Amino acid sequence: MNDTTRSNSIEASSTPPDLMSHADERVEAFVPIASTSCSGMSEVFAPSSEKALTSANVKPVRRRGPAPFFTLLGFVLRDYFRCPWPLVNVAILVIVHSLFFNYRSNQSHFFAIEYAMVVVIAALTTASIFARGMRPETYAILARPVRRIALTGAMLLASWLISLFFHLISTLIESIRFSQLLNPGLEEMLWRNPVTHLIGMLPIMVSVATTVGLIALLSTFVSSSGVRLGILGALAILVMSFDSKNFPIEAFRPFLQQLPPVLAPAAGALKFATESQPDSIATVSLGLLALYAFLLLVAALWMASQRELILD
Repeated sequence: MNDTTRSNSIEASSTPPDLMSHADERVEAFVPIASTSCSGMSEVFAPSSEKALTSANVKPVRRRGPAPFFTLLGFVLRDYFRCPWPLVNVAILVIVHSLFFNYRSNQSHFFAIEYAMVVVIAALTTASIFARGMRPETYAILARPVRRIALTGAMLLASWLISLFFHLISTLIESIRFSQLLNPGLEEMLWRNPVTHLIGMLPIMVSVATTVGLIALLSTFVSSSGVRLGILGALAILVMSFDSKNFPIEAFRPFLQQLPPVLAPAAGALKFATESQPDSIATVSLGLLALYAFLLLVAALWMASQRELILD
């Protein structure tokens, strides 16, 4: 047995170079051949012409910039507008304008209705986008050199932009509906100017960011079931702290009375838009709400980056 193997190896090693196949010649040309000598090891490389051809076919590695993020953002936006969920937002606009905008609104009425409507739209939009992120097709995205935190950030930004887009549509419809172009006899209201609308958009933008961050934390794509239950429990306690006297468990009433009004900035920031001259309470409430939005968004990004699987 050993003699046969030894003879075969001798015959294979003694194969003349003339009988070498064309494929072996190409492999030998590109693979370094190690040869021993008295001075040590030396490498024999491919010819310079073949090396130049090989280097021409190899694409250089580019530094990753913001382009992949905006590609993901465009993908999320296109995917959302291809689904039926935008029709739900359109239905909300029709219902709100049919019930609450049948007459010319003053500043407080307009921004109060818009504030509540856009928060509802932001919650539904964020929930639908992150629910669509749980589909198996998302594996194809994360299988590429794309970080999970980048995909989560694109989904958060898309939810925020879509919500503000519907707010701008609602503002445009209401402005055209009660403009002097369609109603020549109506007097122009002083608060209808670009400056007032821009100032009134600030609390709406911040409240939308807060809603997007909160709903993202309550999604399966970002948080586990235990974290979601903890967040819902904390929200329930904060809501019940406004009326602690009617809390069903009497032993917890002293604890609820000691809680600060954590959710009060959500209502106080609205005064920044509804009042022509916001007071200091409205300004502080807007700042606190912006802090809430920042913390919620950072928490959503961090928790999403810690999850390795999508459907776990």
